[in-house]
Amino acid sequence: MSYTKTAVSLPDELFKRLEAFAASEGSPRSAVVAQALARFFELIDAGEFTRRMNEAWDSLAGEESKDAAAVGERAATETHLRLLAEESEPWAR
Repeated sequence: MSYTKTAVSLPDELFKRLEAFAASEGSPRSAVVAQALARFFELIDAGEFTRRMNEAWDSLAGEESKDAAAVGERAATETHLRLLAEESEPWAR
């Protein structure tokens, strides 16, 4: 893996927290910043995925949405019934 050196300006308080955290972890500041940025971009990617999934769901026609919801409801009901069948007296514990 290659690295690029960069200069970043941080507010004093944030820099102090970075230094304290890096020292407590025994890691260089640059490693902490790199990990934080990687996590930040993971969250952005996850948010974008969720946004796109929501758009896809919203774009379904009314009947398709109802059909998809009905399938989910049937699956939940069947699972519930299977679990009840495995328990002789589900209310007695």
